[in-house]
Amino acid sequence: MSGLSSNIGRFTVTMRGVAATADSNDADTIPEAYGLSGTVVFKPVGIPKGYLVNDIDVEFIMLRTVTALLYNGEMYAPANGLAPTPGEIPTVAPGVNIIAPVQAAFDPLSWYWVATVAPDDSQKGQWAAFSVPFTGVPDEVVALAERAIRIPPTGALVQQPKVWVQNGTAIPVEAVAGQWILDKTTNNLYVLV
Repeated sequence: MSGLSSNIGRFTVTMRGVAATADSNDADTIPEAYGLSGTVVFKPVGIPKGYLVNDIDVEFIMLRTVTALLYNGEMYAPANGLAPTPGEIPTVAPGVNIIAPVQAAFDPLSWYWVATVAPDDSQKGQWAAFSVPFTGVPDEVVALAERAIRIPPTGALVQQPKVWVQNGTAIPVEAVAGQWILDKTTNNLYVLV
């Protein structure tokens, strides 16, 4: 496989996740935790297939869905760059490098990624799949937990911690329940829960 043009910027996406349980019969009184296992599917949203990149090399680019491996609470790139093989055990450092949406090569297009995190068979029924929309600039390290929506116990309005606004318009959010509201005075995006 050859690499992408050096004129196309990329960023690193990281994720750590644990599931908490009750304290076991060990010596302490601290609840136990175990690393999540499953997959993280990255889907590009808002970019047409075969997009002509504004690049010195002038080339078409087709962004494919990528499935990363969630192994013992850390996210890893699949060995083949597309999806993990059954029983795959990571041999690289945690994190996945993908194309950054916010860069000159894609002007004036506004697009973003949606990461859908799902349990593997060994953890199905113990936690539910969820999705996180996100974007970023080249060379940035994006921690998915920083982009996730935090839901307060009151069920009030929820603020998205980092929202990308371009030309006064919020990038639409996909695969998240509820109605999204953009406060144009503060450029904060809210979802009614």
